[in-house]
Amino acid sequence: MPEQHPHAIVGHIATGFLLSRCLHAVLELGVPDALGNRSEHVRELAAKVGAEPEALSRVLRMLSTASVFLDMGDDRYSHSAASRVLRSDHPQSMVNVVRMWAARYHWAAYEKLPDTLRTGRTAFDAVFGTKIFDYFGDHPDEARIFDKAMTSKAAPDNNAVLRACDFSRSRRIVDIGGGVGHLVQQILVRQPHVEGVLFDLPGVIESARTRNVPRLSYHAGDFFSDPIPSADTYLLMQVLHDWSDADCLRILRNVRRAMPEGARVLVIEMLLNKGVDGSSLKDVGVKLLDVEMLTLFGGRERTRDELAALFAEADLELTKVDPTATAMNVLEVVARAG
Repeated sequence: MPEQHPHAIVGHIATGFLLSRCLHAVLELGVPDALGNRSEHVRELAAKVGAEPEALSRVLRMLSTASVFLDMGDDRYSHSAASRVLRSDHPQSMVNVVRMWAARYHWAAYEKLPDTLRTGRTAFDAVFGTKIFDYFGDHPDEARIFDKAMTSKAAPDNNAVLRACDFSRSRRIVDIGGGVGHLVQQILVRQPHVEGVLFDLPGVIESARTRNVPRLSYHAGDFFSDPIPSADTYLLMQVLHDWSDADCLRILRNVRRAMPEGARVLVIEMLLNKGVDGSSLKDVGVKLLDVEMLTLFGGRERTRDELAALFAEADLELTKVDPTATAMNVLEVVARAG
């Protein structure tokens, strides 16, 4: 493949948000749900969603260049594989993922990214005067979209973790900060001898408890300071990347206090590659998420060595790393000997 011209590279990056906003706009109007299984003239589609036909056609034409919808000619459009996952009835729907990225707080925070580069301070905190999880507490509608987006994004990762990990020797598993508990629930289905505990904040537990999952109990608490139930296996799936090193140490030390002899912690995270050749899709995804952590959460993606150093400070030891079929890795951690 010939190398791209430098101006083309910069121009493509600088205008990338235009394509994003086209995607956000058609989803807000409900275009993916309105478009059926056959191609439709833009006039029919516009009438369904309350759009002006020519304007809608121009945006759909743009999206079709990125394989979202198919331009059939003569102002007719049909679904592509990519636009189908934007339907609300698709089994792997990405509706809430896109809505999360389109949220007002996202765009407001990224407007202040230059200030973050100057100061190192999380842009979200500077814009809204609070941490993002506290913001969600005051904005339940946006919190629901975020939670649903996390559930959608986690589905393939959960399946990959289940294939990569052996839970047959576990007897009691505590899922720490596990949301509504999708991962631990899937483990319980596959391992009928296992008992599970979901540990999260009171509001999260209140929502999760309505599911009434067999062999799963619910324990509300703060993973920074409240006692964590005893178990032989602890799960921390994409928890540490949300937090600074200091906060990660608080979490890990609290888990260490709870661990009985012989227990293990499975830390499930992406691993950052700081090498100059990190240009694979997985590497790019991790680096993009690292900037998201910088801008909104105050956390970071970490290398294997950086995580191992955190574990050691918390009196824990990394014993092995199992890659999965997705970008996730399972790091097995135990109490340090002696």
